[in-house]
Amino acid sequence: MNAALQTDAAASTGRPLAELSAVRHLLDDPRTRVVRRPIDANWLYEIRRAKTSAGWNPFRAEIYVADNSLVGQWLDDPSVDLRALNENDLFLPELAFVLHDHLHIWATQTIAELRPELGFGRGALDPDRLEDHAFAMVVTEAVATVGLDYWDLCCRSLGAELDIGSAFARLTVSYQAALEREYQRFCPDFTAQTPDFFGIIARFYCTGIFPGFGVEALRRSPVTHQWLRHELLYGGAQRRYSRQWLQHLAGVQRYDDAALDAAIELPDWGDALLDELGARLWAKVKRGDACQPALDWSAEQAWRAPQAGPIDFRFTSLAGFEDLDDAIERRGVVEASRPQWREQLLRSRRFPLGEPDAIAAMNRLIVSDEPALVAWATKQLPAYGGPKLDPLDMFFLK
Repeated sequence: MNAALQTDAAASTGRPLAELSAVRHLLDDPRTRVVRRPIDANWLYEIRRAKTSAGWNPFRAEIYVADNSLVGQWLDDPSVDLRALNENDLFLPELAFVLHDHLHIWATQTIAELRPELGFGRGALDPDRLEDHAFAMVVTEAVATVGLDYWDLCCRSLGAELDIGSAFARLTVSYQAALEREYQRFCPDFTAQTPDFFGIIARFYCTGIFPGFGVEALRRSPVTHQWLRHELLYGGAQRRYSRQWLQHLAGVQRYDDAALDAAIELPDWGDALLDELGARLWAKVKRGDACQPALDWSAEQAWRAPQAGPIDFRFTSLAGFEDLDDAIERRGVVEASRPQWREQLLRSRRFPLGEPDAIAAMNRLIVSDEPALVAWATKQLPAYGGPKLDPLDMFFLK
């Protein structure tokens, strides 16, 4: 990553970042930790077609960032000039993912408070309740998307507020508050800016049904089509990912390929949960209330996979093994997780900044289907991390 250029003339003079309620809630949350993982952020900044995130596990109430990430630099020194830190528009999207992940954690703990009998996120994972947990997991995604994108980023110009000239506008959706009159041509009662909208999106992610918009809207309004098509695909991906991770954590194989994508039926308590979550999320985002769940939470209580059979690197951190090579030799690797194995392995080494030939080789290596070549070539780069081990259970699909 290029070094940031700092001059007095170009320094940002806008609103302090910590004044934003979403940032303040993160910094003031006593149950959430931002954890720096032993990986080099330059792999994320320099190679943009990555299929692997920096790691995610809301059940541990931990947000993972690369050790030398831009967010980490800001946490070290909140007074740093944001315009310089956001060179090439890399900082704000990274921060937005951190805030998105924080809302996942908040939603997980709020659901656990509202439905304690479900045991969501901690304790023993009951394989017979995977669909209830899949519903809850998809709902946490709706919380993160509605809370950050629809109700916050889409209603402001963050780059202008911070005075950093950023082109970043929103994280996961194409909806724009300024286009609501266009959306209302086909659904006159539509607005995303009410507490009830949260329930609409949560149900849409679960079922694929969005009330009020017909085929005419999709044919005659390209912006409406683009927005709803993305959300339809996004909801389907969330159902699949949630079920895949849950059966991995439970150590069972309950879903065939078609079942992974199937609609999720709302449990009998689902509507009441969505109503309460929507009201709390609205207060959190629109009024700035922390709405902290009233329960204790410990990372040590989080669900854990049994760690038996071939290693699935879609849901397992390779930095969690004391002897990775030995673990792979003994257990093997789930072939579908080879892309995540490759990218995790590469990120555990130092990115070859300033070495064009090496960077070109890494761009080819990151899509290589030859594990032995990837393993050998990776070892030609200096290791990045230290001796500290990750937790094994992390979600890496992107």
